[in-house]
Amino acid sequence: MNPTYKVVIIEDDAVIARLLQYLLLDYSALQIVGTATNANDGRILIKETHPDLIFLDIQLENKDNGLDLYRLLQPEINWSMQVVVFSSHLEMAIEALHLTVFDFLKKPFDKIDLEFVVNKFLLFKKKETEEREKLNALLGKSLLMQKIKINTIIGTELISVTKIGYFEYDNHINQQRWSVVLTNQKRILLKRKTSAESIVEYSSLFTQINQRLIINTFFLDKVEGYLCFMLKPFDHDKQIFLLSRKYGKMLHQNALSIK
Repeated sequence: MNPTYKVVIIEDDAVIARLLQYLLLDYSALQIVGTATNANDGRILIKETHPDLIFLDIQLENKDNGLDLYRLLQPEINWSMQVVVFSSHLEMAIEALHLTVFDFLKKPFDKIDLEFVVNKFLLFKKKETEEREKLNALLGKSLLMQKIKINTIIGTELISVTKIGYFEYDNHINQQRWSVVLTNQKRILLKRKTSAESIVEYSSLFTQINQRLIINTFFLDKVEGYLCFMLKPFDHDKQIFLLSRKYGKMLHQNALSIK
């Protein structure tokens, strides 16, 4: 499935806004999520919808200035968002480009002008996605090659992260400590003072799913309701782990980042 990018239009001229909306219907990858005619409404809309692309007029309703709005927004934007500024005043292009906007459209614009800008944006997003996937792949490989130092009851052991299936807490009176279970089913007791917080800090692959279990998401197959099904060699019935509501959100985030 091709990605869909959210678009916001901030334009006080109703005719131009409707024309832009009509022309953008030709692009299935773009979804208009809202329009505004002034800076205040535009700012609220942007913060609510987190658009990927904004079409921003410079001269707005209430004598608002679109470039001033963009300056105000820049420190607040923590996601990938591109801005196309349009104006009937070509000299405003220089000021807009100094603000590192994505592109500039001179009004009145036609279908060909818009097509150039949209295709440029789609190409940019494609390259951005490819670079992110390459980075994630590199990070994934580095995680899987990682060896971590674990403090056990017999000393510090250096263990490959792909050899670790999960950590389990034994709260029996004589134990009350965490242990690590390896792919060969060997169980190693950890030092008594080892905490769940210190275990998850070993690797971003380690995620706590309930009070007594921390799993390696590399071996996570799927989650159905509140049951976690693991991959080989942890795929037998006795190792279907229960996910508590408290830890569910973090598990989904970690699993998606590595799968």
